[in-house]
Amino acid sequence: MTKTDDPLPAEVVFALKRSNSALAITLLHESTGLSLEDAKAVIDMHLERTNKPAGRIFSMLGLPFAVSSALRQGNKTEVIRLLQEKAGLGLKQAEEAVASLEAQSGDGERQLSPEKTNESSIGFWFFIALVVLAYLGYHFFGDAIFNYFKSA
Repeated sequence: MTKTDDPLPAEVVFALKRSNSALAITLLHESTGLSLEDAKAVIDMHLERTNKPAGRIFSMLGLPFAVSSALRQGNKTEVIRLLQEKAGLGLKQAEEAVASLEAQSGDGERQLSPEKTNESSIGFWFFIALVVLAYLGYHFFGDAIFNYFKSA
């Protein structure tokens, strides 16, 4: 194996930051002429040296909408498939990312079923309607009510 102490090319580092180790290996192979096995060994040594796992901890903010939507719906297989497709993760890395995302969202966070979502939106609109009615009542009848109680 060829040992290199040179820093990794910028595109390889960028691929590693995006947790796309397969692309990083390919880019290192193409840019340096190392064999794929040697490129993988260099990437692994780099990851060990920098203490950065290949599968970064994902946050909900950095996820594509399709991934975060599938995660909110509790569809783990779809989340794993999308992470493999969109982020270039392997199966194990995608599963670890899903576990990390679930840990971030917390066990106490309850996912609302469609029925509960409809109930909560009905309550919201009922509240809005009440506020609007109170405003209109005050606007149209405020002086009359004020004068009624003032004369009594």
